[in-house]
Amino acid sequence: MRTMLFHKTCRKGRVFEHDDKDFKKHGWVDTPAKLPDLPKEAVKISAAEVRDMSPEGLIKKVESMGFIVMTQEQLDAKINQALSGNKKSKK
Repeated sequence: MRTMLFHKTCRKGRVFEHDDKDFKKHGWVDTPAKLPDLPKEAVKISAAEVRDMSPEGLIKKVESMGFIVMTQEQLDAKINQALSGNKKSKK
């Protein structure tokens, strides 16, 4: 199973083809929002604030909260790139 995980030393994430239980024991998490050095206070966005934002403004706001924002096509390309890199390193 392919899983994208994040680590304090790998904030952009990495795709793994293994069971993620072992990785999580070593500090890997399934979202950058769970990384330990992020602020613990909840950042709230009201529905009215979202309605008034442009798509670009909403993306910037969500990224400022520690999330990575990408389209499905960008995510697929990143996964394929990571997998092709993993195959090359196994040779």
